[in-house]
Amino acid sequence: MSDLQTQSSGSVRTESVAPNRLVLLVTIVPKGKGTFFSDFLQQNYGANLQLAIVGTGTARSDLVEFFGLKDNKRSVIFSVVLQNRVNDTASARSTAKRESRSRSRSPA
Repeated sequence: MSDLQTQSSGSVRTESVAPNRLVLLVTIVPKGKGTFFSDFLQQNYGANLQLAIVGTGTARSDLVEFFGLKDNKRSVIFSVVLQNRVNDTASARSTAKRESRSRSRSPA
C-alpha cells in the first residue's frame, strides 16, 4: 500500500491507498470469435476498456497449431484489466475457448 495525503479544512490527513495497477491483456482469436471473447472478458473480468482489430499474418506452424488458428485471419483484442485479475482472466480464456467451440458446433 502507498500513502495518499489529502488536505481538507486546513488539516492534512494521510490515508492508505491500495494500488490498482492496470495491465494490457492481448487476446488473439480466430476471426469471427472476437465479439464472443470481448463480451466474455467484459462480463466476467471487468475488462471495460477494449479495442478489437482484425489481424492477418502468419507464425511458425507450431505456434499456429498450439493456438488452434487454422487460417491467417484473426481478431486481436486489447483489454485493460486489473493486474490482480490477470491469472483469473487467463484461466477464463481457456474456459471461454471451450464454450466458443461448443457453441459453433451446435445447430442454431
